[in-house]
Amino acid sequence: MTATHSTAALGRGVAWIGGVRWAAQVVSWGSTLFVVRLLRPEDYGIVGMAATYIQLVQVLTEFGVGTAVMARADMDAEEIAQANTFTFLLGMVGVLFSVAVAVPLARFFGEPRVTGVVLALSPLCLFGALSAVPNAVLMRDHRYRDSAVVDLLRSLFGSVAVIALALLGFGYWALIGGQLLGALLPLIVLLARYPQPFHRIERTGIAPLITFSRELLVGRLSWMAYQSAPLAIVGRVLGTAALGQYSFAWTLATLPGEKLSSVVSSVLPSVLRTARGDPTVLWRYLRTSLEVLSIIMIPALVGLMLTAHDLVEVVFGVKWIEAVPPLMILSVYALLQWFLPLLNQVLVVSGDVAFQRRMGLWMVSIIIPAFYIGARWGGLLGLCAAWIICWPINAVPLIRLATKRMGKTSVDLWRTMSAGAAGAALSVVVVVSVRMLGHRFGYGPKYVLMVAVPLSIIGHALLVLHLRPGVKSRILAMLRGSAIEPSPSTN
Repeated sequence: MTATHSTAALGRGVAWIGGVRWAAQVVSWGSTLFVVRLLRPEDYGIVGMAATYIQLVQVLTEFGVGTAVMARADMDAEEIAQANTFTFLLGMVGVLFSVAVAVPLARFFGEPRVTGVVLALSPLCLFGALSAVPNAVLMRDHRYRDSAVVDLLRSLFGSVAVIALALLGFGYWALIGGQLLGALLPLIVLLARYPQPFHRIERTGIAPLITFSRELLVGRLSWMAYQSAPLAIVGRVLGTAALGQYSFAWTLATLPGEKLSSVVSSVLPSVLRTARGDPTVLWRYLRTSLEVLSIIMIPALVGLMLTAHDLVEVVFGVKWIEAVPPLMILSVYALLQWFLPLLNQVLVVSGDVAFQRRMGLWMVSIIIPAFYIGARWGGLLGLCAAWIICWPINAVPLIRLATKRMGKTSVDLWRTMSAGAAGAALSVVVVVSVRMLGHRFGYGPKYVLMVAVPLSIIGHALLVLHLRPGVKSRILAMLRGSAIEPSPSTN
């Protein structure tokens, strides 16, 4: 596959997956806005306690096999079939282990209801393992439309289930049912329409995969460990209500990055593997992705931080108002963090998974104690602040190595995102001005949201078109799936 064709594949992948995921997100957040008013912070806290464990086990049972299948161009059909068997066996082990640790986990949190939640969510380990290889094959073969449809089904089934169960008064079990049905029904469709064979595992067939995945797995487990550690610490130290508030704030703050960056991140491994060893091509893919995403991400996160109180009070209700200070802090962290997963993908295809493993272990050894100290000394706000304080430990080495692999510097990276930063500055001026006028004339938070948000979006769009006159054509090219050529001034 040529570089031009790979760029076109990136565009088609982003267009299909981005469009469908945003459609799925409209459905998902519509259900969330509805359900969050029916459930209590404690309900989200109980499920969050179990999630600290389930998320880690799901990463372990997937074992990085999906990414390996996408990133390794030398895998044949026999090796992929053996990988499918391998992940299935890991999924079964994950389910059995979850059953064994359900009671000890409940005792750790001092919450007996966690036992039932862990047992109920344990099948997710198997569901994730069974879907890892079929999903990876779809992405490897650039069948982005099929992969996007599966994502849409997952969101639709999960949203319908959680709304129905919440209306019937099932409380936190509505969240559990939504996760289970949202994973099971799309899995059935995936396996029925895109089945992958299971072959007997042979040492010569699985050994290269395990070698590649092992380094990747350690880094991912380390990442998940410090992602899940705050949930465990808040649940243990501050209780279910505080954990519910934290989970709500985290979800809202990381939503733009998760939904936008993950769209590109899910496509990049299958595309970047064709550019392995060519720094110029690697930079072209990344530059285009960063430029487009920064125009949306940076102003969105700055706006979320500035309007957090208005948004929570108007949209979610006063029972979530205690989540506003954590939300503002976590929005700052999300602003610093959103582009790092894209740099990680560059390191994966460049063969630097050992670096990710070392950095992951180093990060875990520092940030988990920082979370605990922050929670003990500063409560929920102290724990959230630890995210920002520890960010440079992982980010600085990652940025240096990724830019080096592409023959660029960190200055080139920041310059790519300058239009988004300018739009964010404009958003600050608009929101502050509208809020001052609102206070002067007695208008409430609804006025701030209804006036500031549209004005910020319009002003930002006009500013970007002025500063980056070529960005419109690049966005349209990406959405059409055509080749995206860098302009001389930004390459």
